[in-house]
Amino acid sequence: MTVDDVGRARVRRQIAADIRPVRPLRAPWLRAMALVPIAIGLLLVLPLVVFHVRTDVDRLSPLVSWGASVLQIAIGLAVGVVACRQVVPGRWAPTRVAVAWMIAGVAGVFAVMWMTWTASAVRVPPGAWGGSTLGCLEQSFIDGLPLLGVGLVLCARGLPAKPALAGALVGLSAGVMSDAAWRMVCVVTEPSHVLVGHLGAVLALSAAGGLLLWLWCRLKRQL
Repeated sequence: MTVDDVGRARVRRQIAADIRPVRPLRAPWLRAMALVPIAIGLLLVLPLVVFHVRTDVDRLSPLVSWGASVLQIAIGLAVGVVACRQVVPGRWAPTRVAVAWMIAGVAGVFAVMWMTWTASAVRVPPGAWGGSTLGCLEQSFIDGLPLLGVGLVLCARGLPAKPALAGALVGLSAGVMSDAAWRMVCVVTEPSHVLVGHLGAVLALSAAGGLLLWLWCRLKRQL
């Protein structure tokens, strides 16, 4: 037996000793479905229990009010499925596809904003733009944290090739879903308010998700 053979045998023994059984990951769409009960809970609890339903809901059709929020949850779920794909070797979506879904998520929020503004144009009261907009940004960000946390846990068991991208997708999914609930509370539809206060929270959650999953994967590699 040569020295190389001894070395290879030692490596095989080390690998065999390190092998541990793990529970296989479920299909990406099944794991992403864990976000839906939280999103629906937020949609029902925030406007109906914690705060109040937006005061212009009577001017909006059911499609533009509750229907548009359900649509946003569906868009957020689709983005979440792509995020869950990014952590399963062999199922990684190409970067261009992942980015396209991120753009679609942002476009979905923008489309709902424009549709709601067209149906009920409500501006921020004079002198209150800053406080109102920052308040919505903060509240919508906080609302999305449970979704972000669950989404990151779903991805932490996997092996993302690009953790920052996967985390950004998770955060975007959380942001789109949380905004679906918060838009049923906030009556203001002025585009500048929505773009900063609502879409800004979506992008902030996306950035937070990308950073957190990148840090987690970096730490895991060092352990």
